[in-house]
Amino acid sequence: MSKPETSERREPVSATSHEERELKFGGVELAHLRDRLLELQAERVAPPAFEDNWIFDRGKGELQKEGAVLRLRVDGHGAQLTLKGPPKWEESTKVRSEIETRLDDAEVMQEILRRLGYTVARR
Repeated sequence: MSKPETSERREPVSATSHEERELKFGGVELAHLRDRLLELQAERVAPPAFEDNWIFDRGKGELQKEGAVLRLRVDGHGAQLTLKGPPKWEESTKVRSEIETRLDDAEVMQEILRRLGYTVARR
C-alpha cells in the first residue's frame, strides 16, 4: 500500500546557536535606577513582557552538575527551548554557549521532556 499524497508542507525546524554574555549587578536599588534612566532620557524600546520559565534536569541534577541549563520559556513571543552550556568567565562576564529553538506547543514539549526522564528542577 502506498502512502497517500498530501499537499501539506511543513516548514523546516530551525534552531539558533550563539554565545550568551551576561553581567549581573547585585544590590541595585530599582527606584534609583529608574530615576537615573529618566535623567539619561532613556527610552523603552519594547513593551514590558511577562515570561514563564521552567528549568529541567534529570537524575540527581545531571545538567546542574555540568553547569548546563535546559530551559523551556513561554513569553509574549511564544515558546522556546534553550540548552545553555557550562559557563566560562571572562573577568566579570559570564559567557556560555546557547542552542535554542522556537516551539509551537510548550505543553507538548513538557510532556516530551517528562517522557525522556526530565523533571522541573525549578521555575
